[in-house]
Amino acid sequence: MVLNPSKTKCMVITTRQKHQLHPPPLILSLNSECIKQVKEHKLLGVIIDDQLSWNAHVDHLCKVVSKNLFLLSKIVDFIDVPTRKMFYNAHIQSHIDYSSTVWDGCSEACFRRLNSLHRRAVRLILPKRTDSTEERMSDLDMLPLRKHLLFNKGVFMHKIINLSAPQYLTNLFRPSASRYNTRSNHLSVPRPRIDIFKSSIAYSGAHAWNTFPEKVTEASTVSTFRAHLFRHLKC
Repeated sequence: MVLNPSKTKCMVITTRQKHQLHPPPLILSLNSECIKQVKEHKLLGVIIDDQLSWNAHVDHLCKVVSKNLFLLSKIVDFIDVPTRKMFYNAHIQSHIDYSSTVWDGCSEACFRRLNSLHRRAVRLILPKRTDSTEERMSDLDMLPLRKHLLFNKGVFMHKIINLSAPQYLTNLFRPSASRYNTRSNHLSVPRPRIDIFKSSIAYSGAHAWNTFPEKVTEASTVSTFRAHLFRHLKC
């Protein structure tokens, strides 16, 4: 692949403190053309920022979801509940699910914004009811957003554990060597030196996997695992 200097950007990813104390400039060039340094950049549909805070990506995601919620609100009186949920799955949940295992470690403030939109979608699918949003989710067979993101990460981890993911992802995980673990598929959780590492798949994926019941993690197929995990999270 030949790099195009005008379409190539560079970025220094580090902690907020290092950015404030020592702003690290990058002076790179390609074919005598300077490469522009940026603070955020979209790569394969995910906006990466230089602190891995995911604020820019969640901001963009909220705008997309809000636009589609507006469209749903305009047609909600003309379609039935199954069609409303179909619209939600196609135009709202699909955007939330895209690469959620990458950005689900966003700040609590970002999560609250997205969660508010998710709850609004539930109320639009089942409007004119006096019961709570949680009860409507249950009737729609939907999970709260936090559990839904955990569900996505669990499915992703099942593929990694069962060697259905690229080798570089499988190499991030090791079986736990602790003698106090009774489960055969318990994973070793790495010790983070800085908080930003806790949002990585190496840490959050192993931690999430260890919280699932053994009956769930022992499922041999993805479809069986999804069914068991959904029932577990819905309880």
